[in-house]
Amino acid sequence: MDVVGLMFRLSHGEGTFIKNLFKAALAPLDVAPLYIRSEGVEVKGLSPDRLIMSILNISNIAFEEYQLSEEVSILVDKDELLASFKRLTRRDKVTISYEDGARDLKIILINTKTGAEREFLAQVKEIGIEAVGDIQLELEVEAQISGEVFITLVKDAAVVGDELEIRLTGDSLRFISRGEDKEFQANLTQDKGLLSLSSRLENVSARYSIDLVKQVAKVLDPNSVVIIQYGPNKPLKLQASLGGGASLTYWITPRT
Repeated sequence: MDVVGLMFRLSHGEGTFIKNLFKAALAPLDVAPLYIRSEGVEVKGLSPDRLIMSILNISNIAFEEYQLSEEVSILVDKDELLASFKRLTRRDKVTISYEDGARDLKIILINTKTGAEREFLAQVKEIGIEAVGDIQLELEVEAQISGEVFITLVKDAAVVGDELEIRLTGDSLRFISRGEDKEFQANLTQDKGLLSLSSRLENVSARYSIDLVKQVAKVLDPNSVVIIQYGPNKPLKLQASLGGGASLTYWITPRT
């Protein structure tokens, strides 16, 4: 049934899926920029220090209900949105809706076993926001790695130093971190850790803040496949397909 003034209403049958997606996408951000389009939902924004760009895409086919009167872009209070999602369980269906001119986004959690409903509100700070521009860069190196391997090596590197160097030499990709009197190295090849590797250059090196990379690693799904792309002194692009019509992309600024 159509509701007068309804801009959009989205429903998803698995609450924890939505909770984990938004938690990962919003981790580096201080607000929640939502773009509801005919093809799906996008969350896209820069961290406050502008060192990380986070992009979440969820296809419209992932939702049980995808009702949209016109495309909407709104800035939502991150803490209130995540607080409502925090209560989601596997048994919960979630419905997210927004009415024209409303001050809040409405989130309804429905227990599929008991039918019990809980309603939460997240403040809409701004309507009609401009999307952050896309990054148009040619990145010379692309590798695929399991989420589990990536998470482990980042965690190990963070114990040693505050910087992660990614170095391509021939057919191997090395992850290096140095500290006082100690060094971490993980040397990955296609028969040891890498699912695939391609490069337009023979030797490529770039350095990134381990804290920034760690922010990304701690919210990735160990079962996902992570696509790593970078170039000499260029941003690091990390992409993960999360199943269910969703994908997550992070861009991380290099150290010079």
